[in-house]
This record gives sequence, structure tokens and C-alpha cells, in this order.
Amino acid sequence: MATRWFGPRPIEQPIGTGWPDAIVRHGSCGCCGCGGFYSVDAVSDFDELFTKYAAYRNGLRLKLTISGVPDSFAVDFNTIWQTEASGMSGYNGTWYVDIIRSQYGCIFNALDSAYFDVEYEAREDGFYTRNYTHRGVIQPFVAKTFSALNYVSGNIRHFSPDYYDDAFLPGIADNIHPMIGIAFEPSDSAYDLGFGIAEGAPDGQTFFSSSGVGWDSTRLNDVVSGDLRFYLSQSLVNQDTMIPDFTNALWTGTSTFWDSGTSNFKTAGTFTAEIERL
Repeated sequence: MATRWFGPRPIEQPIGTGWPDAIVRHGSCGCCGCGGFYSVDAVSDFDELFTKYAAYRNGLRLKLTISGVPDSFAVDFNTIWQTEASGMSGYNGTWYVDIIRSQYGCIFNALDSAYFDVEYEAREDGFYTRNYTHRGVIQPFVAKTFSALNYVSGNIRHFSPDYYDDAFLPGIADNIHPMIGIAFEPSDSAYDLGFGIAEGAPDGQTFFSSSGVGWDSTRLNDVVSGDLRFYLSQSLVNQDTMIPDFTNALWTGTSTFWDSGTSNFKTAGTFTAEIERL
């Protein structure tokens, strides 16, 4: 009669497919099942309590549904500096992006992504017309503490254009042509992973800003919902606050994303997000 092995089991991931390459030790086995660290307070505040989650034997993916985001805007400051954007409705719809599981059904990694482009044209009468792309990316992320799950997140990332090659020459009006992104505002702040900026954007672009919602290992079955809110790009140039800011009466056309009554960015739409068990 064969005896059951209760030790950690190795997982091999092909070189070049992301962390961790080669062989690591993790898996659903007698010593820990499918386990993760979690916090009883909030996704972003882990205190290393340990729990188990059911293995995803048939796979899993992030399902993100977005609705209500308008397609375009056209703004100008003092009729001289003009900016037009189109394609923001590309956020809308239901997005499915895969999460990697181990051969034992554990949540392991996330490399998949989906993307769309918002096209911009910036003009200053008599001086320049610049066309550039603001790429939006839908992407999951798996974070671990040692070998155990820490949290899983769904992210909207905005990749900046290369200002020097694709958009603006050095010193020309970086902060007068707004780039607008959207960020998560979940109804329950326990799922809010906040906002950040990082390097390492694809396709020769420079930086990305990211907004995320996240599930710790006790909340993996939860459906998260809430609003999306417009914000000013914070990559490559931090445009927040726009100079001059949107309270200035010489701005026109900002009503798509800016509420002059509250002096704040408007709600961009709504979302629901979940880790879907296949």
C-alpha cells in the first residue's frame, strides 16, 4: 500500500515566463492544503494569519465588468491649447484575464493581460500638433508571502507615452494637455488597493500608473463592486494638479470628467470584479 507524501511538492515554470522561473516548492499537499496569509482588517494590511482556500482544480481568471465610461472629450485652455481624446469607451465591457494555477490547483501567478488604446491629439495654434496614445491595460496580479498566497488583485494600468519620442518636446506644455485615466472606488474599502506608479511599461513606453482591487485568501469568492472615478495622469509627468487647474474659468469642455460644482473629478462609470472559478 502506497503512503501519502505530506511534504511540499516542486512546481516547474519555464524560464522567462515570470517569477518564479525554474523550480520552486509550493503546492496543495498534506502539510498546508492551499493556504494563504490574510488580515482580518483589510486587504492591504496583512498580519500573517494563515487560512486555507479551496483548490482551483479547473482553473481561474479575473472577470472585470466596466460600464458607463464615455468615449471622448475635447477641452481647451483659453482657446489656444487644445486637447482631444477618443476611445475611452474601450474600458467598457467584460474583461477576462487568466490567472496561472499550479498542477495542484493552487493560485500561482498572473501573466495575462488585455489592453486598448485611447488616442490623443494636442495642439497649440500656430506652433504644434502632437498625436499620441495612452494605453489602458487590464491585468491581474498574485502576491505571495514566502510560498503562501498573500492576495490576488485586479488592476487597471495606464501606460504613459514617451513624451520625448511620441508626444512633446522637452519643455513644451507638458501640463496643459490633460491625459485622463480611471481608478477603482470599491463600495467596501477593504478591497481597495489604492494607487501607485511604477516603471517597466511595455512597448517602449516609460511609466505606468495603477489602480487596483484585491482579495485576500478569506475573500476569494467575493464579488467586488463600486464606482470608477476619473483622474489626471501621474505618469510620465505628474499632471495632478493641472497648471492652471480646472477651477480656472479659461478652461472649456472639461464637464466630461470634471464637476465644477464640487471642484472634483466625476464618477466615470461602475464596475464589478471577481475571481472566477472555472
